[in-house]
Amino acid sequence: MAIAEKLCLPNASGLHMASIGSAANKFRSVLAEKELDHLERMLRLSQAHGEVAHLNGTYWTARLTYVMEHFDLVAEQSRRVRALLSAFERASASLAESKEAEITGRQSSMRSHAA
Repeated sequence: MAIAEKLCLPNASGLHMASIGSAANKFRSVLAEKELDHLERMLRLSQAHGEVAHLNGTYWTARLTYVMEHFDLVAEQSRRVRALLSAFERASASLAESKEAEITGRQSSMRSHAA
């Protein structure tokens, strides 16, 4: 199988992911390090500066799922992936709560000004 057939590239309609079954067909674990380092860096940046609209929790979850399914991860890398999934999930939930509180606050402010 050619490398191009194994790659996952984001597109306008989501992610196109080729299915890779056995560990023999997966990328070596050493190659996952760059992906995991990048994802950890992006999590820190999103926590410091806020989430970018098109790089939301759904996007990062898809990226992490791709790493889990397409790389032959060692135990420590699997632990990092689980930790990142959990952190992105918490960050997305927190962002959703903040947006909801902001909307609710605006609505009550508009009602009090209208009265």
